[in-house]
Amino acid sequence: TGKSSIQKIWIRNDDATKYYSDISISAKAAGGTPLINALSVKMIVGTDRPKISDWSNARSDTIPAGDFPELGDSNQADLQYYPFWIRVSAASALPIGEVRAELSISYTEAVI
Repeated sequence: TGKSSIQKIWIRNDDATKYYSDISISAKAAGGTPLINALSVKMIVGTDRPKISDWSNARSDTIPAGDFPELGDSNQADLQYYPFWIRVSAASALPIGEVRAELSISYTEAVI
């Protein structure tokens, strides 16, 4: 049947002279290639641990721009932490050996 692991991760702006918008996160295999079919990555933005039913509605492999708030604006940076949850599931058909995945973040950066 396979196995799953769920972790809470945060994004944060640590530079008070910049702000960030259009933030999106995507999961890919190491090197930027698509994930293999036997590996599933789902992500949900939020503070509270998602319920099992929430994962069935979660988008696969991405958090699109607009799901995260902008980290500041032209007047000031937002230095708060913004959590999201990630669930990685490996099917029982996953080939034996090491499988690596990475998260890629995309954003627009601007100076205050």
